[in-house]
Amino acid sequence: MQRPDAAPSVSSSRSRSWPRSVIGFALGVAATVLLIRVEPGALGGPSHREPDRTLAVASATATAAPTASTAAIADRDRDRDRTIRLSDPRQSAQIETTPAASAPIPLTQPLAARLAYDQAATSQLTVPIDGRVVRLVREIGDRVKAGEPILEIDSPDLGQALADAAKARADADLKRTSLARVRDLYDHQVVARKELEAAQADQAQANAELERTELRLRNLNAAGRVRGQTFTLSSPIAGLITERNATVGQQVLAASGNVLATVTDPSRLMLLIDVPESLAGALSIGTPIDFTVDGAPGRTFHARVERIAPQVDTTTRRVQVRARVDNRDGALRPEMFAQALPSGMDGQTATRVPASALLQFGARTIAYVAIGGDAYQLRDVDVATQQGGAAWVRSGIQPGERVVSAGALLLKSEQVGQ
Repeated sequence: MQRPDAAPSVSSSRSRSWPRSVIGFALGVAATVLLIRVEPGALGGPSHREPDRTLAVASATATAAPTASTAAIADRDRDRDRTIRLSDPRQSAQIETTPAASAPIPLTQPLAARLAYDQAATSQLTVPIDGRVVRLVREIGDRVKAGEPILEIDSPDLGQALADAAKARADADLKRTSLARVRDLYDHQVVARKELEAAQADQAQANAELERTELRLRNLNAAGRVRGQTFTLSSPIAGLITERNATVGQQVLAASGNVLATVTDPSRLMLLIDVPESLAGALSIGTPIDFTVDGAPGRTFHARVERIAPQVDTTTRRVQVRARVDNRDGALRPEMFAQALPSGMDGQTATRVPASALLQFGARTIAYVAIGGDAYQLRDVDVATQQGGAAWVRSGIQPGERVVSAGALLLKSEQVGQ
């Protein structure tokens, strides 16, 4: 027979287990809601709406981003502080270094330019007298000294000028002798004063005519180089004959103004740059110019501004700037087209290094700097611009440091191996 007091004990036990059942049921429902897709239509929302995955993507990104960013920062710090040493000292023969230097930052776009003769070192020869070419003394490409003949011209006008000079010289001598005789007679009171004055006037006229004829010969550059009536066209400067427009038998006229020969010093050239109006005001005398030409690929030449045109060209709306070029090695020729980069037009400077010294790894630009012996240090650099095989960096390399211009990839492989 069941005890009366047993029922309360069972009821009490069930009452204590009920909260646990409720809690378990609630946890199961919560898990089901998180794992099972709930259609928005069942809750009264639009039936074709896709489930919102923003929370899941944002959570995954937020979890991965700190890890990647932290790894990149740690890798960068490790590379910056790490010194690379060559495992084989013989590999140092493959490493070349170049000193970095402070230099004005050039324009990002080159300007159109061309090379021309330096007018201060060029002479275009014309004939001051009519005649016919009878002999060619020098050819194109010959070097001449000042005063050396280039060609000879037979000129009847020269013969007439020589005759006039000889006649004037003889007349001046005669008038000088006559004046001396009249003065002696006047001193002895044999002749009147008016005869002395007339003799003085005649001598003055004769001297003036002699001076005119001699100036004429000097203008023809024929003094001391006359053979009959043959006129010798000589070079007034030392240089190279770059042009000759004469043949034997050719008739030449002084009034035509035709250039028969051009002599210039090829070691001195001018770079003519067409500068936009907006940039012309930033240039000044002495501004350095870097330029390249198609005829010398991979090489950068240098010049300095010497003249700036005072007016704007009405056709191109540009200002012509002349820069002097040192061409002693003969690598450049007149009329070559060039791409010019005026430096420091905005007054900013940076450290100039060879473009080959820079390596690109993703968003990073790095370079290696020699720190002594076979040791090199990796640097992150901030590049301002690159032009003509050179780069200008704002930070990461200091002027005077030696950067690795050849063999940087070898150092990178050594770094990976270490």
